[in-house]
Amino acid sequence: MASNMIYRSSHNETGRTLAPVRSRAVTSITLASLCALILGMLFHVAAYGSIQPIVIGLLFLVSVMFLLSLKGISGREERRAYLLVYSIGWFWAGIAALYANFLGDPFQLTNDAAVFYNDSISGTYSVNSLLPGSAFEENVLATLIWQFFYDLFAAIGFEKGRYIGIAVNITFVALTAVVGSRMLKIVFGRDEARIRRFTLAFAFCGVFWLFGAIHIRDAAILLAVTLLSYFWVRYLANLRISNLLRLGVATSAALMTFNFLRTEFRFVPAAMIMAGFAALLVTKKNRGGRVKLLLAVLVMLTVAAYFVLTMRGDLSNALMYGNESYTALSMEETGAADSLGNAFVTNQPLPVRLMAGFVYMLIFPIPFWVGFQLKSTYYLFKSFHVIFMYALTPLFALGVLRVIKSHLLRTPPILFLLFSFVGFTFSVAITSLETRHIGDFLPLLLVFAMVPDLTSTRDRLAYRNLLALFISAMVLVHLAWAVMKFG
Repeated sequence: MASNMIYRSSHNETGRTLAPVRSRAVTSITLASLCALILGMLFHVAAYGSIQPIVIGLLFLVSVMFLLSLKGISGREERRAYLLVYSIGWFWAGIAALYANFLGDPFQLTNDAAVFYNDSISGTYSVNSLLPGSAFEENVLATLIWQFFYDLFAAIGFEKGRYIGIAVNITFVALTAVVGSRMLKIVFGRDEARIRRFTLAFAFCGVFWLFGAIHIRDAAILLAVTLLSYFWVRYLANLRISNLLRLGVATSAALMTFNFLRTEFRFVPAAMIMAGFAALLVTKKNRGGRVKLLLAVLVMLTVAAYFVLTMRGDLSNALMYGNESYTALSMEETGAADSLGNAFVTNQPLPVRLMAGFVYMLIFPIPFWVGFQLKSTYYLFKSFHVIFMYALTPLFALGVLRVIKSHLLRTPPILFLLFSFVGFTFSVAITSLETRHIGDFLPLLLVFAMVPDLTSTRDRLAYRNLLALFISAMVLVHLAWAVMKFG
């Protein structure tokens, strides 16, 4: 198994135990969680003039922590990840509440977030909206979940404040971190250094702050996509019939629900089937059990052929519509047909847009400071996110290099993560070019980015060199932007 091949013990290269370092790191993470949680509470009280947000926030935190502490549900690493991600999400939700209630954040008060909030508190949908033959609405599932909690708390005397739906979102994002941690253990074993690094990376990802702190459906989509990925990783790490059956159930559930979250995501299960098949195909010589492998290949090919034959029209329309709509939107929002993104990505032929768009998705926005303003947290989070990507992208690149050079790292789970993320990034690059959309697949990238072993001198040095090279390239990109803007 992959975890046996690349698992590192709790000793460094000199053989000395790292336990004291782990203990200090755990204490620091716990203190950071508590500080973020307390500050978030203060911001919520200031924004809403009520202690109800504090009660709601603590109820979600304590309830889920209790469930995670039940025997067999999760380990201490997952609970630690949940606490940190939830606390930091609650902190940024407090910032977002200040933007909305004192600065009139247009995205929260008049855009998608406002629509989702109003639909949730007004009972726009019912469970019947999910039945065959009902009028299709892609937002219905997320809205019904929010609506359930609004009605539940209203029944015991709480106001239907926006913070209830946002607490649900933060919970979804934090649970995604839990699922990601479990994926990480499957791939690398109980490598505490990697688990800590993954937890910190997840907690400081700007697009996850966006998903949690604003009343949008992406938090639910993020959790759903990551859950499906988890069952894929679990199966690919151990080709047992029982794991294949679990994967089949998860895929069936995704087929029934993704369409009610975002229309374009109906293709995600089929795309993961392709990625899983490719991962098995590449590594088939290194896997035992030819009968199990043959069965898996036949199932994947059959399902993939079904999707290609039945959905090719919808897929073509989605690609065409996404491309045309984003081109128009980007021109309208930037107000500049000669902007860097429009000149080198949006207006390019499809093959060029595909490659340039992939890179653009990792370094948008340009310039990185464009979101540092007091108008909307939507752009604020995007600017924080791209700074995060400056640190993560070289780690991703190093992971790709390590996988190419080492056959021990070319395992089905690792290749599945790589193929899936690259494939989904390409799909967003030729459709919306929207950071928010690729954010739903970032847990795949985060787990894959743990391939480099930063406890080793070789990988630390390689990462530092790649980081310096990447930052230098970004300086040149910003100089090019300045020339286009002011030249």
